[in-house]
Formats: sequence, structure tokens, C-alpha cells
Amino acid sequence: MVDVFRMGGPFMYLGLLVGVAASLGALAGVGVLIASFVRHVARGLVLGCGGVVFLMVLGLLAVGAVGYGIGISQMEEALAFATPENQEALRAQGELLATYPLKMVACLAIFPGLVALAVLGRGMMPPKDEA
Repeated sequence: MVDVFRMGGPFMYLGLLVGVAASLGALAGVGVLIASFVRHVARGLVLGCGGVVFLMVLGLLAVGAVGYGIGISQMEEALAFATPENQEALRAQGELLATYPLKMVACLAIFPGLVALAVLGRGMMPPKDEA
């Protein structure tokens, strides 16, 4: 597992950092979501919290996509120096390695993404006195 993390490159560390921040934001979102059911919480607070967590998830996915793109570009640069008979095997391995940041951030984005959708959905619901 450590080798996979190391081979994923610096975007694995950045993805982990943003993923932890998004998960902490999602925990705050769960708190706001529970509080919105128990007592009256301003819709702006609920929507703001959901929006911030959603933006963190988008940032997390962007880190993975950039890591994947840079991994593919590094693979293409390395293939220029490979012999033609080795290029296919190296391309397959390079594409596998390039997907590591994308796979990691996709897994890290599940919990914050679901929380963001739940909080935003709750924030868009009309208050009980208006319904």
C-alpha cells in the first residue's frame, strides 16, 4: 500500500490533504444537518455549509484529475526513450500508475460528496411554516 501511495506521486499527498479537509468539512456538515432537524437553523448556514463541502469535493476531484493528467504526460515523455517492442508494456504500466491519484480521491470523495448533497437538499427544503 505504501508503494502504491509513493508511486502515485505528489498528488497522492495533496489529494490526501484535501480529502482529510473535505471529510472534516463533511463532519461539520453532518452537525449542521442534525441541528437543522432538531431546531431552527438559518437556511443560509445550511446552504453555505453544504456549498463549502461540495466545493471541497470538487477541489478533491480536480486534484485527482490533475494528478492523472500529469501522470499520463510523464508516461508519454518516458515512452519517447523506450524501444518500440517495450512501449506497449510500459504504456500499460504507466496508465495504471497514472490512475492511482484519481482512484484515491474518488474513494475519499464518497463520504463528503454524499454529505454535501444531503445538506444542500435539506437547505433547499422550505421551512415548515412556509410549506
